[in-house]
Amino acid sequence: VRYRESINKEELDELSNDYIVVYLDMITNNYYTKDKQEEYLNLISKHFYKDGIISGPYIENNILKDHVLLIPKTEV
Repeated sequence: VRYRESINKEELDELSNDYIVVYLDMITNNYYTKDKQEEYLNLISKHFYKDGIISGPYIENNILKDHVLLIPKTEV
C-alpha cells in the first residue's frame, strides 16, 4: 500500500478516472452493500501485490472528511 498525502475533491475527481475510490468510513459504517464490500475486498486482494493500492486522507476545506483507498481500474 502506497501512502499519498491529502487528496482534495478536484484531485479525487481526476483520480477516479483511473481508480475505484473506496471510502473507509463507508465500509466501517456498512454504507456499502455486503456484495459491494466483498467486491472491493476481492479487488484489493487482487491488486495488492500486482500494481498496488493507494491510501490517503480525503480533505475538504482543510477538514479531514474520510480516508480513501484507490484501487486501479486495470484488469488483473
